Amino acid sequence: MQAVDHDSVKKPVSAQTGEPKGGERKDGQVYLPGFGWVTETGGSGTTVDGDGDINKQVGTMD
Repeated sequence: MQAVDHDSVKKPVSAQTGEPKGGERKDGQVYLPGFGWVTETGGSGTTVDGDGDINKQVGTMD
């Protein structure tokens, strides 16, 4: 393989595929590249009541 001068290399022309951009929203759904249109369900998280330790060990490792 021969070395190629980086100034002479042409960048590929991106074709218009009609694919939406990541994060685009339509009809209550959001487009995620690789997954397609996904129904937006909002954020997720954990509710903790404040009593006890959320990082408590629940089992043993032998």
